[in-house]
Amino acid sequence: MLTALIKKTVDGRWQFPLGRYSEVLVKEGLLRLDKLFGVGFHHDRIVDFVVYQVYRFRDIIKGSDWKISWCFSDNAVAKYKAQFIDKDGKSGMNYYIDLWLSDNQLSRAKLSRMVEDKKVNPFKKFVYIESEDETKRRFHNTDVGFVLCQQATTGWSPKSPVCRSCVSKEKCLSATKEKYPELTRIRIESDGK
Repeated sequence: MLTALIKKTVDGRWQFPLGRYSEVLVKEGLLRLDKLFGVGFHHDRIVDFVVYQVYRFRDIIKGSDWKISWCFSDNAVAKYKAQFIDKDGKSGMNYYIDLWLSDNQLSRAKLSRMVEDKKVNPFKKFVYIESEDETKRRFHNTDVGFVLCQQATTGWSPKSPVCRSCVSKEKCLSATKEKYPELTRIRIESDGK
């Protein structure tokens, strides 16, 4: 996916550096992403991360001074986190990144299919846990109920009728996103399906 992205958007002659060292760099980078997104994160997050790094370094890659280690370093993770995850981040950059991809006949979906794990995401089975509704109904729409929900369940779920009628759903969504970012992303994605 990285090779296809760089060849299509920056330099058609670029080759992924062969050898054990490059493989280790990528594996270490994926471990850093585990820490950032949580173990079992969706492959789309890899695409978002790598696309941002290539976009960020596109001019340097053209000059061939770029090293693959820059894409998967602690600094790269920190830059991504500051740009897209931190409260002061500016995720609006994705608009320009998507335009850049489109100008080069690419999309995140195309790139995602290149790294897609054919196995089902382990969080899929937690999109809606019906058994949690009983706990969520206790003290429903009260401050005590909100605390109980956050401590005893996986939190906000758009498929739960209890969550849909909850007056604290925005606050709960925010708290759930903080505790379970990948699960929350999958729940948002599956809403309406």
